[in-house]
Amino acid sequence: MSDPLTINQALQLGVAAHKEGKLQDAERLYRTILQSQPKHPDANHNLGVLAVSVNKTEVALPLFKTALETNPKIEQFWVSYIDALIRLDRSREAKDALNEAKVRGIRHDIFDELEQHLLTTDKTEIHDLRNETINKAVDLRDSGKSDDAINFLKDSVSKFPKDPNFPALLAHCYILNDDLEAAAKNLEKAKDLDPHCALIGWNEARLLLKKRNLPDALAIATRTHKRFPEDVEGMGILGSCLRANNNLEESLICLNKAISLNPNYAEALINRGLIYLTKENKAKALTDLEKAHKIKPHIKQIWDLVISLKIEFEQFAEAISILINMIEMDPNHGKSFTLLFACSEKVNDIDLVLQSFKKVLEIKPIDASTCLNLGIALKRKGDFIGALEVYKRSLAIKPDYATAYLNMGIALEFQGTFEEAMEAYSKAIAIKPDYVDAYYGLAATLYTKGDLHSVMRNLEHVMSNTSEHDPEYSIKRLPYKILVKLKNIKADTVKGPVIAEDFKNFNKFPLKIERPVEPELIKCLYDLSTQSLDATKDARYGEGKCSPDFKLFESEQPIIKKVSSDLLRLMEDALDAQILHHESFFNILGAGGGSTPHSHNKSQDRHFNLYKYKYSFVYYLSVGDQNCTEPGVLKLYEPDIDILPTKGMGILLPATRKHSAVYNGSKDRIMIGCNFYAV
Repeated sequence: MSDPLTINQALQLGVAAHKEGKLQDAERLYRTILQSQPKHPDANHNLGVLAVSVNKTEVALPLFKTALETNPKIEQFWVSYIDALIRLDRSREAKDALNEAKVRGIRHDIFDELEQHLLTTDKTEIHDLRNETINKAVDLRDSGKSDDAINFLKDSVSKFPKDPNFPALLAHCYILNDDLEAAAKNLEKAKDLDPHCALIGWNEARLLLKKRNLPDALAIATRTHKRFPEDVEGMGILGSCLRANNNLEESLICLNKAISLNPNYAEALINRGLIYLTKENKAKALTDLEKAHKIKPHIKQIWDLVISLKIEFEQFAEAISILINMIEMDPNHGKSFTLLFACSEKVNDIDLVLQSFKKVLEIKPIDASTCLNLGIALKRKGDFIGALEVYKRSLAIKPDYATAYLNMGIALEFQGTFEEAMEAYSKAIAIKPDYVDAYYGLAATLYTKGDLHSVMRNLEHVMSNTSEHDPEYSIKRLPYKILVKLKNIKADTVKGPVIAEDFKNFNKFPLKIERPVEPELIKCLYDLSTQSLDATKDARYGEGKCSPDFKLFESEQPIIKKVSSDLLRLMEDALDAQILHHESFFNILGAGGGSTPHSHNKSQDRHFNLYKYKYSFVYYLSVGDQNCTEPGVLKLYEPDIDILPTKGMGILLPATRKHSAVYNGSKDRIMIGCNFYAV
């Protein structure tokens, strides 16, 4: 049995194994020494060198430190320790260790190389810190947190006192906050450091744009762009200045290039969108503005524009989603609430509307108008009990909310709770004495009770507070005209409801009226503005187009004025009645166009038995191609009647009568329609 190794023998064997690449043997021998003498300097140092060689510098560092603390006079121990610190990116500690070694009188050829490396590292770290600081400030600015960016940059300016980009960037943040005086001061500071800095030029141009000094803004942007032609931010700013100076084509060139290089350049997208809007290319304008909004949703200057374009393109559901996000960002932006309510009345997805208003109430729980509109949405869905509860919540927040009382009255009336409905309408009137809708609702409720005197008194308020030429109230003025026309007015209260006569001789319908068709009438209709049948969202569908509204007979075209006068007279003669109100339109059906079974009876017609005075008329200008499987037969229901139209034929029937038509001929089928009230 051999004698045990001494520490020196074990160290020599370990070093030999280490040199021969037998790392496991070397490690075993070094650790054997450390078990006996944990602070043995050579064993600690050599084991640390071995660890560095297998990329375990963090393991090596404490071993080097122990060796150095045990014997600080060995130059190589200092070299290994400082190198390990550098490898671990602990340059400050490496620099301190190097200085300590020099103080102790330690000298080594590699010290100069390490010192140079540390100097280079310092410069790199400063550069990286500078870039990191700039990037953080830009991120704060671009996320709409300009106040935070300003505070952050104020602290950072002192750390980088010779860098002009910091006061220049600070100036931009002040511009965004409309503090133009502070912006100008910081630009002067930046110019004192380096007047040729690109960011100074761009933000000077921004500041001048904000001050509406458009020519000077363009001059500075142009001059700066010549010095920095590849600067993408500058391309966008130059494009903005060109647009402001009405140089739209040159602006588009700059903006297109900037966006091609940076597709997420929100400000460039906004400026290009505004140019498209000027050029009446609203589809492209919406594309750019909506993308800019998604990138930087905090830019409020385009909020209303994005939503108004969404509404114009009837993208109501998408508009609602965007508006909810806008309200989350700024619960006090009143226009967002107004637009949300407008969109909710247009969208067919009532569940989306309900979810939206509930979400808004989570954001702003004590908003009376949101409670009101949630109630209106619940009423649309038929949940009158739920609607009434929300109206009460709205009134608890705002007790003098006349509109809430009005809608409460409507919901109660739908439920048949007439006494409570009248009370709600009366409270609305007490709060708002000229409230036409409340007078109308109260009159309609009184009509069901047969109190004709009170009905007329309330309808007189409707007449005195509205205009004959105001389309919003034309239907609400109608009951008064009808009751006066019928001469059913009595001074005393009438017992029982006032009921209009049923259609005189209902079985005589449909009535057929013939009238020659002028060729110029058809040509005139083709020249008028139209919308697609599918865009109507009513019973019409498929291939074809129609008038964009129901005001055809109000046209100033001579041929339409002549035809409308003739048709109204013919309808009055056929019914032996006077037409008090009418809506008119035209349809041009192509192959695949038509209408689903429908009537022209509206919810408004339930009041005052208006449906009993309402009629529908269709006048065929061209029957198209009837040699096909669907020749455009007018189908009437209950009882069922099929009518194959002929050119110049007019069909008159009660508006309550359901009807439909399907057409797939090769030529256009053209008709004029009119829905009207007559007594």
